[in-house]
Amino acid sequence: MHFVGRSADSVFDLLSGALSATSRPDRVRLLPFSYRFEEPLRPHEIRQLRVNLAAAGVSPHALARRRRPIVFADLVHRGYTFTHLYALLRDWIDDEHEAWDVIRLKLRFLGVTERQKTSPKTWRWWQDCAWTAELPRSGVTNVSVDRFVWFYLGDHQQKLTASFRRTRWADETVARPRHDKKTLDALAPRRPAGFTRDPVGSVS
Repeated sequence: MHFVGRSADSVFDLLSGALSATSRPDRVRLLPFSYRFEEPLRPHEIRQLRVNLAAAGVSPHALARRRRPIVFADLVHRGYTFTHLYALLRDWIDDEHEAWDVIRLKLRFLGVTERQKTSPKTWRWWQDCAWTAELPRSGVTNVSVDRFVWFYLGDHQQKLTASFRRTRWADETVARPRHDKKTLDALAPRRPAGFTRDPVGSVS
């Protein structure tokens, strides 16, 4: 599973810790990609992005030869990031002349969405994105969370990683840990509400 960008980097951290002692601690990764309401990419930006994706194990050659599906996970509102990522991968696959019929069966897009009422009239992002019809129905899945959790992860939580917007795709410093005050504060342990410790050290 590749967490796209940094919207859910705390979820990535949690899963990384949970899997650290297993036989596959690398089952979750961060994918350095963020691209939404912007002008079309320039050729040199596409080349750099492809280098970045290949370094993360996401290339047409690697995708065509995977034994298991690859999952892209992200917080989704309208699906713009997934739409751009899909289009970039689709063009790259065509340029490399890899087998699309093989790769399409290995792509999964997991959207973390704001929980809404279950109704036939409820708007769903994947129904408004034409490209999702090119994948098997199992290729697009959603996990809904409470709206306050969704907005906390997407808008309010202090991020531990730098934004992967296009101006930083060639910037090697984004891979280095940050030590600014906000990041250090976010890393500091927090006591759960109601957690107290009496003078002899017992927890109540």
